[in-house]
Amino acid sequence: MFVAEASVPRARALVFGVSLALAAAGTLCGVFLAAAGPGRRQPKLALDALPLIARRLAEVPARAERTGDPAAQIVFLGDSMLLARAETGAVPEQVERLVDAAPRPARRVAVHAVAIPGSGPFDYYFAGDEILQREPDLVVIAFNLTTLSDTWRIAFARPQLAGLLSPRRIPEAVTLPLHWAGLTTDRMLSYIGLVRIGALGVWTELAGDQARVSHVPDRLSRRLARWAGTNAEERFERRRFLRNARHRPGTDRFDAVRERERFGAALSGVAPDHPVLRALGAAVRIFARESIPVFVYVSPANVENLAETGILDRAGLATTLQSIERVVVRANGRYADLHDLLPDGGFSDPAGHFSRGGDVDGTLRVAREIAAVVAEETAQLPVRR
Repeated sequence: MFVAEASVPRARALVFGVSLALAAAGTLCGVFLAAAGPGRRQPKLALDALPLIARRLAEVPARAERTGDPAAQIVFLGDSMLLARAETGAVPEQVERLVDAAPRPARRVAVHAVAIPGSGPFDYYFAGDEILQREPDLVVIAFNLTTLSDTWRIAFARPQLAGLLSPRRIPEAVTLPLHWAGLTTDRMLSYIGLVRIGALGVWTELAGDQARVSHVPDRLSRRLARWAGTNAEERFERRRFLRNARHRPGTDRFDAVRERERFGAALSGVAPDHPVLRALGAAVRIFARESIPVFVYVSPANVENLAETGILDRAGLATTLQSIERVVVRANGRYADLHDLLPDGGFSDPAGHFSRGGDVDGTLRVAREIAAVVAEETAQLPVRR
């Protein structure tokens, strides 16, 4: 009995030692491959959002480049809902077309979408100073209710975008709940410094090497598991994916489990001090303080599907919408609630992208609502030269 009990620690030590040796070997292999493998495919990184945002911003002409152009420059901030294209264009493009096609347009507009899939209020705040430098005439922010959820935060947090912040914004930024965006103060300062010294290219290259190194032990583990004929982790990952992708029977809409993951926070009712709403208010104030009008609208959600799945809490949702309105108005922005604008047919997929043409053109309906506000706001603007 004593011998058997004494052998247990030795067995555990042996297993630990072998595991440590394999992990070390895998990491060393990864380091070698990263260092000796130029031209290898770059893995996808959250850091990729930085050059993507920079390319979007480059499409917005600065004030000095707009001499003699009377068109009001409109910047849209949002996620993939602004990028999902219908037959006649995405929402921003349709807004431009609708305003310019009015019988007597008060003023021609030029619309620019600074949007990336999965972006949210923290991203808009981080990019605010860069957008401010372009001196837009109007900023339109599409607020997606799913950005309030932990699921969204875990999947789409891009703390590296904090590198876009102006150093003068640091005292304000440290008062925000940066933890929600995966940030600490020291990381934020590091990111700002790296961008300011022009080290984005080196930063991206090192991050890619780090990602490749970290993936080597995982690939080694999967190969050993296949050789052994069992892989509990892979089965777990497959089950988790299936849970996240479950649909209602006979439909292409998400079921109650998935919809609760996406909208649960919004349906339970959030207060104005929710981290995402605090970031939204801060983003609006960046522009409002410079006398640039800001229009925030709640992007349409498939309320019919939420009701069909049995998770729709209208009272809780009303509380959330009131909180959003309160935050926007306090920051001197204009607010509109479009969350229930579209029926189920106005959405093209379970993720909630708007439909493309057909009986219910969701994209066009949304664009019409926004175009009316844009036309009204731009009519009141002086022509800057």
